[in-house]
Amino acid sequence: MKEIDESIKNEREIDHNSLNKLNYLSAVINEALRMYSPLFSNIPHEVEEEFSVQGVNFKKGFFTAIIFRFILYNEDNFESPMNFCLKDG
Repeated sequence: MKEIDESIKNEREIDHNSLNKLNYLSAVINEALRMYSPLFSNIPHEVEEEFSVQGVNFKKGFFTAIIFRFILYNEDNFESPMNFCLKDG
């Protein structure tokens, strides 16, 4: 609450610029969205051009899915992906 009280003096000051000053609140929202993403667990994608990843060939017209949970809970992307970790800014 201290951050909000110091950044926003009255309701008339609430705008995009004042909200950008709320680093802690922003970090909480960002981490909550990472851990409990509102995105579907996977999103289908049609391959538009043939390509290969680690020896696996994907032909044009093939359907694949991006599984966001693997990205959002991957140690290559986050230091401690299974923990709620706040980082300001």
